[in-house]
Amino acid sequence: MHFKRNSVIALYLADKSRTAIVRELEHLKVNKVLIYRTVTRYSGTGSIANRHGGRNQKTATSREMVQKAKKRLEQNPQRRANQMAKELKLSDFSISRILKNDLKVKTYDFQKSHDLTPKQQQVRLVRAKELPRLTESGQFPNTVFSDETTFQIEQFVNSQNDRVYLTDRTYLNLSHRLATRRQRPPPVMVWALCPQMGALHSFSSSLASR
Repeated sequence: MHFKRNSVIALYLADKSRTAIVRELEHLKVNKVLIYRTVTRYSGTGSIANRHGGRNQKTATSREMVQKAKKRLEQNPQRRANQMAKELKLSDFSISRILKNDLKVKTYDFQKSHDLTPKQQQVRLVRAKELPRLTESGQFPNTVFSDETTFQIEQFVNSQNDRVYLTDRTYLNLSHRLATRRQRPPPVMVWALCPQMGALHSFSSSLASR
């Protein structure tokens, strides 16, 4: 590119017209736009060097913006991306690039856990290590595991796959085409109790209506 500009200025100083410059520099693939810009820059500055700031500056994801975003995350890791974009006057796309490409951070879901003191955590750890040993030694022969879950008593319908075959759509077969819903359907709680070896020991269910 520098050689092309020097060639343009050499012909320009030789009083060649821009059309003549294009014709003589055809082998270098110099177009009219390059000639116009080069001549204009030379006439205004006396040089063909790039002007300061002539190229697009990286402002949205500049180092300064990255540091500002990093400082905000250090102060509050729960800060939302759109909130930071608004504070820094950036677009959502720019703040996403800063978080992903520059700061290398990812979003993680909150994990729910019991609020235990350090003493309670230590007690639970000791008991958890002791229970397998006592169970294997036979001191806890009746160790069982249980779990329960609640099922809502109502028809499940998959709107994409479930179909009914009828000869016609009439009021007489309306009951076959309806899947009713209730605001508070009655639930069934299923509770399963299993012994240590994993075989099903007891199964019970109870129906509760609201």
